[in-house]
Amino acid sequence: MRVLIVLAAASPKVVSRDRLTETCWDGRVVSDDAMNRCILLLRNIARSHTPELFSIETVRGVGYCLIVPPSAERPWEGGAGDKSPAAPSLPGRRKPSLAPASLALLGIIAAGLAWAGWRARTVSDTLPMARVEVAPFQSMPAGDPEVAMVARATHGALIRVLGGADIPVVAAAALDPDPPLDADFHVQGAVDRDADAMAINVQVRDRQRRNVLWSGRFERSLSAPARFPDEAASRIGDILYCALRSRATSNRRMTDAVLSMMMQACELRRVGPDEAPKFLAAAERLRAAAPQLSGVQSIYALAAAAKSTFSPDATGARALVAASRAAAHRALQLDPNNAEAYLAIGISYGVDRNWAERDANFLRAEALSKGLSVGGDAHVGLLREVGRIREARELNRRTVADDPFSPDQLSSLSILTAAADGSEAAEPLLQRLRLVASPEQSDELRGLVKFWWDKPGAAAALLARMNGGSPTCLQAYLVWLERPPPRRGLPDSCRATQADWRMRMLAREGDVDGAYGEFAQAPANSPRGSPMLIALYYPEMRAFRADPRFMPLAARAGLIDYWTRTGHWPDFCTERDRPYDCPAVARELARPK
Repeated sequence: MRVLIVLAAASPKVVSRDRLTETCWDGRVVSDDAMNRCILLLRNIARSHTPELFSIETVRGVGYCLIVPPSAERPWEGGAGDKSPAAPSLPGRRKPSLAPASLALLGIIAAGLAWAGWRARTVSDTLPMARVEVAPFQSMPAGDPEVAMVARATHGALIRVLGGADIPVVAAAALDPDPPLDADFHVQGAVDRDADAMAINVQVRDRQRRNVLWSGRFERSLSAPARFPDEAASRIGDILYCALRSRATSNRRMTDAVLSMMMQACELRRVGPDEAPKFLAAAERLRAAAPQLSGVQSIYALAAAAKSTFSPDATGARALVAASRAAAHRALQLDPNNAEAYLAIGISYGVDRNWAERDANFLRAEALSKGLSVGGDAHVGLLREVGRIREARELNRRTVADDPFSPDQLSSLSILTAAADGSEAAEPLLQRLRLVASPEQSDELRGLVKFWWDKPGAAAALLARMNGGSPTCLQAYLVWLERPPPRRGLPDSCRATQADWRMRMLAREGDVDGAYGEFAQAPANSPRGSPMLIALYYPEMRAFRADPRFMPLAARAGLIDYWTRTGHWPDFCTERDRPYDCPAVARELARPK
């Protein structure tokens, strides 16, 4: 509270760390970790309100600055007769002079601070975020200038990545076999050549006991080394952030052996269908080793939920759902504020029609941890399924800001931005994606963005360069688009394209009947329906949504029931040129026939 008062009194000026130490800690020696945790706590409280009450900006090398956004100030502006409450004063100090907005801010977040104090008492054994020492990466073989350049770049990129994720970093200036113990963990690595590829090998060691906790290897073709250091640093940083955050917030002390297994699980947690079994196996080993840790239970719950979601019809899928929820509830018993547990419950519903239940659990997770990086893309996907596109985009922006490591969230934001504002608006995001995704993944997304939202001729030229001139369905379709209307059907090469794409392509060329035909056949191609539902809200589907057949289709899909029960109507219901009133049509469809 003292730190908040001092920052609010000075806002919008910068307050130095020295002044905070002198004013709020009576001049006692305060570690960087204690100061960082205090600032992080205040940021989490601010983010727990919508809109955010304030933000605290870090001015590197100086201190902190509290900013009250206009959206937070306006509700507190009263008439001439309004009286602001007196500012609380620090014991033994001159009472600060606070602006009215800052006074209101202090009053509103009192409940948040009370929650913070309760949280601190229930998890009294938490640790500060660990300090990580990053040693220079070695170049092997020595004398290779290209390898040496990648080694230097990887060292620098890793320091930037960890610092950007609020992990305290100690940058070792040179290799030292016995440096002072000013960090908890030590990262070292080497870069070498392997046939026609370049490889970055890395190890994370316990700084005091020197045992290896995690090791990894990243490879890249020699033909594209430029983005390699940034990509490897992002992956290493992601693993460290996941594991060290779990260690810092654990309800009990985490041993080195458990932390090592946690790093292995964190390495696999951004899963696709192929990685889900590996993630589950790693989480099972972790839970067997430390079932008393809330974070261990919740990461197992996430792994089981992910496996059941990717294979919903497989034998044992229902048992995995039950196991996931049981582990999540156990995690909440051990720590009622475990956001990851609520996230796992939300994911355990899969991508079927349980939108309200999924939404409620995702909201609980976000309220407890605004920086819960793995959860953002799941909630964004749900919002896109039910047509809440503006909310999806805003949430996507926040998750990308909170998580510098996720290619999935950045990819989603690129698509939403391109759909709303065109391919050029998405270009800066696509450039950022090149730093955290593989070259193939980032290039593929760039091609898809250009395909959907660039002019057909320009998009066709880009795809031709990417595919080495080999004809594809997408190139054939772009040529098809340049034919004069009316157009019907798709090129023969597009028959095997996924159903949601065929529906969008037909709608884009004006064949609305053909698009409805594709949706009618979707259950055979997409049993869970999620891609088909997300496809309904893209710009090229406007004529599809305006058709009289759309609302009955939405009713059969369960969407109208969700919109009516929750009051969360899709964005297109506010479009000025819509040919019908959404709630009125919903009421008409609900009447007994």
